[in-house]
Amino acid sequence: MGIYGGVNDVVTNNMLSDTARYIGLGVMKFGVNGSDLLSATVEGNTVLRCGGNGYSQQQQAMMIGNGGDGQGVGAIINAYCASNTIINSLYDAVGFSTSTNIVFQRNSISNPGLDGIAIGPPDLGSGVTGIAIINSNTVTGVGSGHFALTNSASGYAVVIPTEAANYNTGSNVQTEACAEGGLDVGFISNGSFTAYNNVNLNGVNSFVARTASAGSGGNIEVRLDSSTGTLVGTCAVSVTGGWQTWKDDYCSVSGAGGTHTVYLVYTGGAGNLFNVELFGFFSYSASLPHPSAVTGGTLATVNNPSPLRMSLQPHGMMLHWPGASSDAPAHVYYASDLSPSAAWMLVTNEPAYLNGEWTVALPVGTNSSGFYRLQQNNGVPQY
Repeated sequence: MGIYGGVNDVVTNNMLSDTARYIGLGVMKFGVNGSDLLSATVEGNTVLRCGGNGYSQQQQAMMIGNGGDGQGVGAIINAYCASNTIINSLYDAVGFSTSTNIVFQRNSISNPGLDGIAIGPPDLGSGVTGIAIINSNTVTGVGSGHFALTNSASGYAVVIPTEAANYNTGSNVQTEACAEGGLDVGFISNGSFTAYNNVNLNGVNSFVARTASAGSGGNIEVRLDSSTGTLVGTCAVSVTGGWQTWKDDYCSVSGAGGTHTVYLVYTGGAGNLFNVELFGFFSYSASLPHPSAVTGGTLATVNNPSPLRMSLQPHGMMLHWPGASSDAPAHVYYASDLSPSAAWMLVTNEPAYLNGEWTVALPVGTNSSGFYRLQQNNGVPQY
């Protein structure tokens, strides 16, 4: 089964077996002419005796990313892959190629032919880039000379997170059952905090937290050694519309190093702010994804534009506009203001077409408010 592009794809509870040297389950884009995969939930599937190395094709049983068919192009973003079972793969059980904002958690892998989870496996090369949260997976039956998890791509950040409910001390918080498994930290109000001992911060420059909010949102202040200690990062948390509707928030970290007790101090307005499932620190050299960057506001209108609308989906904010599948592709740009000197930043250049409208995720390098410009290939800007 190939999930070849789309928005909010949901693939659950399938049995995939004996694919005769090819991928059993692919979370990807199909070649140079396929659609980007902008968001997906892949959950509860079983992949049995899939993958292989026939004709030296090096096929993983499950592949996440844009190179599973040998064509490393396009965007694979905002995919949540959980509670899948991969058994007796004939090559690596799970492979990652270029992709970002991926959550791979609570999956079960047994008796892989080679490695359990391979980031940038040999057939995809060292140029694989992206970010994935890899959490609470089980890998058993790994053969001699192979690994449960291996990363051969220096540009791909693997985040092994801390579950937020495993705090050492806390103030004005409670734990509760999490819809994604385990526990989360909830009932957070302004000034609440959780603290975690002995966190190694050597070499890190980035932070991610998995959050949900039907409240007012807020911020996570990352502080060292006390709730008023050195501030090394501030992560904005926006509203998702549900206390168990989860997404990932990112921010940069600076001035951190060594081993510390990390305090996550929660700030915002009145009432309950948001829930936190997990968090992690990592090093990353590219722009961080921001799938929840835009939470509302209005768009300026000029040049007889097509109407634009925004929607907050479980895996991030989406921008939509009507059109035909034959329309020329468009570029989407972001700027913080509409001044003549505004610096417009390319967000993406590959929107996806589905059911009478074009859709694009807004995950990369944007701020919490601003303006978006839709510019068709004929050069006419629309807002």
